[in-house]
Amino acid sequence: MRADSVVSLDGQWMVPPYADAHTHSPDGLFGFDGIRDMYLTEGVFYVQVLANHRTGRKALAGKVNAPGSIDVVFSDGAITSTGGHPHVLYEALAMFRTPGGTPEQRQRAARSLSQDGDVYHRLDSLAQLPALVTRLRRDTVPLMKVMLVDADNVAALATDTAAVGMRGLSAAVLKPLVDSAHAMGRRVWAHVETARDFELALDAGVDGFAHAPGYGAAFDTDSTLGRLRLSDAVAARAGARHVFVIPTLGLSRDITARDSAARRRTQDITVANVRLLQRAGARILTGSDTYSSAEAIRNDVAALQDALTLTPLDVLRLRAIDTPRAIFPTRMIGALSPTHEASFLALRCNPILDVSCQGQITQRLKQGEWLSLAPKPGAAAQSR
Repeated sequence: MRADSVVSLDGQWMVPPYADAHTHSPDGLFGFDGIRDMYLTEGVFYVQVLANHRTGRKALAGKVNAPGSIDVVFSDGAITSTGGHPHVLYEALAMFRTPGGTPEQRQRAARSLSQDGDVYHRLDSLAQLPALVTRLRRDTVPLMKVMLVDADNVAALATDTAAVGMRGLSAAVLKPLVDSAHAMGRRVWAHVETARDFELALDAGVDGFAHAPGYGAAFDTDSTLGRLRLSDAVAARAGARHVFVIPTLGLSRDITARDSAARRRTQDITVANVRLLQRAGARILTGSDTYSSAEAIRNDVAALQDALTLTPLDVLRLRAIDTPRAIFPTRMIGALSPTHEASFLALRCNPILDVSCQGQITQRLKQGEWLSLAPKPGAAAQSR
């Protein structure tokens, strides 16, 4: 192969591009250019969208997964129960342009099905599974997201008006659903809230976890926190399978930023769970659970570094090797090599000595094409 140009990168440091394994954007054309440029500016070339509108994905055909754009895998709608999460969330957003702040709004959203089949699917019994599978086979997306929210108590939550929007699938439908997803060639990611949810999802054979139990512990009372703690035995089983775990620790910090007591509870539960899983051999990934926030991406990396006492080299492996390869397991990415894709970031300083250098990006090459991005407001233009 003959080189067609020579670019001087003297004094700079080359690293593979970064990834984010838990996002909800892009999701359609609205604001797409800004979302794309936000990811590329942060050096995030690879994005995993865990719950999006099917119509949004279809609208983005030709605008993602191209050399000059971000590479994205989509799950389409999450699988949940009627009146569960995110059924009520997305109906409320469609009806009120808010997540449903009042009980009356949540009740109205639970009765609406305008987004059913697009950004969520309902599965309340095994009898409904064949029809759901037929619907899902319309598309060939590689992922499925399943929702567990205190799964052992789904029946009680279904009659609790205060729990509208705060429930998910029952344990009875979980394994058949996961088996059906695998038969379709889809990897399954589980939203979990409690340690029992985690165990049920592990039993069902999911491929990864979109959260670690306890990420929302700020909302629980001290008397209920025990149900969020993973046992050594369950963690050992997760490690033996080398399952993927996206702790979303940055989200935990954001939730509890203004409540020091809640923050201590969250740190106690979530961090302990993540450390236990890491020691057991689970594969930890970075994922911000963001809709389009550069700050959320940075916060998740920083939270993981603090919680797991990661060195700058560990952080770089997490962002530039482990997470990209988990999202795109069949692609030659995550390395600087003639056998891998011609994509890299150029940094001003050594990212192995100083983790802050990982954000000091001067140039971006994606699949052999130099990217040119508008400078941030008030920032000097970047050379290309």
